[in-house]
Amino acid sequence: MSTEENKMIARRQFEEIWNRGKLDLIDTYFAPDFLNFGNPCPPERVRQIVLAWRTAFPDLQFTIEEQIAALPK
Repeated sequence: MSTEENKMIARRQFEEIWNRGKLDLIDTYFAPDFLNFGNPCPPERVRQIVLAWRTAFPDLQFTIEEQIAALPK
């Protein structure tokens, strides 16, 4: 997968899940063994986090202004 494809997936995840609240798509973007800052964060935990943030801040909107990606060497 190219860096541009990876960037597109990351942008789409923010738009669909965080900005639009499509929590049913979490399993599409997050693997069962996903790590968040080195800590296990399975899709159900991601769902809880997103729901908590969107409940606390109903008008929450992320805007990606710059994005950097690199393939490992």
